[in-house]
Formats: sequence, C-alpha cells, structure tokens
Amino acid sequence: MTVRGSFVKFLKDEDLRAIIKTMDVKAGDMLFFASGELGLVSKVLGKLRLALRDKYQLVSDSDLCYCFVLDFPFYELNEES
Repeated sequence: MTVRGSFVKFLKDEDLRAIIKTMDVKAGDMLFFASGELGLVSKVLGKLRLALRDKYQLVSDSDLCYCFVLDFPFYELNEES
C-alpha cells in the first residue's frame, strides 16, 4: 500500500500501521489529515468534501434526505459563511 503526504515523514512506521489498522484502510481509500486553526481547517476540509462529492458524483439530484437536529446548537451563524 502506498502512503503519500507531507506529514508521513513525521510518523514512525508503527504509528502508520496503527492508523491503517484502526481506520481499516483498504487499497483505494483516502484519509485526510489537517492541522491549524479550527475555523480555517474546517472551512478547507468542508470545501474539499464538496469538491470530492461533485467529482465522484456522490449525491443524486433525485435524493431527498432528512436531518433531525437533536443536540443544539448543531449549527452556528457565522458572518464569514
């Protein structure tokens, strides 16, 4: 299995094997790791999630999905959004 990324150089082999085992990584899977200020990382990973959704056509226009919010505040208003 090929593992690529700039952060790999900071991991010991046993740490990498533990991540692969814990996450049950299979050939073709992708894992993303990010660090930094929470707001910026969340925004960047959110945009990545949407880009991958569109690239791999993971959502059908004919799907109707429901979301039940039980633990408020699930969403917070943000002036930058």
